[in-house]
Amino acid sequence: MNAGVLIIGSLFWDSKPHRIEWRNNHLDIEKSVKVAVPICYGRISRSRGNTYTMTFRQDESLGKAIFVPFVSRISTVDDLIEKSSALWDAEQATKRTTGTIGSSWGVVGALFKNEHQLSNEWVNYFQSQVNKEKGIEFSSRSCINENGFLCIPWLKVVNEISSLDTDIIFATVIKPENTLPDPSLVANAWVSQNDGYEEYFFKNIISGIRTPEDLDIWKIIKGNHPVWLKKDEYAEAIYQLDMELKENG
Repeated sequence: MNAGVLIIGSLFWDSKPHRIEWRNNHLDIEKSVKVAVPICYGRISRSRGNTYTMTFRQDESLGKAIFVPFVSRISTVDDLIEKSSALWDAEQATKRTTGTIGSSWGVVGALFKNEHQLSNEWVNYFQSQVNKEKGIEFSSRSCINENGFLCIPWLKVVNEISSLDTDIIFATVIKPENTLPDPSLVANAWVSQNDGYEEYFFKNIISGIRTPEDLDIWKIIKGNHPVWLKKDEYAEAIYQLDMELKENG
């Protein structure tokens, strides 16, 4: 079965060595495609100075994310376990060999195009992990159910009418805040810090990972004139955002 990872944040661009290693060993980056998916800046990240990171959302407001196929196909339950646990290891701040797929703040989920024996195996494995790792949480608000299935629509490639050519989609589901923040909260969290955490927003923009609120967020950031807007590495993203503002009046 063909499979891959839906990426909605820094897994695609982060330069930490263990993440680069994961991308090199598991992903066919050259075959990455942009896909429509319901996402937002929905979780406060303590490790990023209480700024916001990406989560899935329950409504139909579609943003853009990246689907990257694996370099190898999935044929057995061992393949499922290996790919999902490797994804979870890549999500950690430093490289670990946990043998699990989640914790209190997030968990790996999967979406199968069709019912298959491996989808039943996935349910068994996911539930065994939940029982073993007591901190793992899931809910409809997190867009994952008790069987470990992602509660999002099957992905469509941006600017194409066809669905994605894959059998299994893996993604890390991050537990969102109880109330999703509005653009002003998201923007002001970056404006009020000066430790470089704003890179999350700009690197997502450059990578093509977009939420429906990006321009509203950008207008607030730009209006506050934080000193880090002068950084050369943000020039491309700023130009792109400004051009979009002009196009949208």
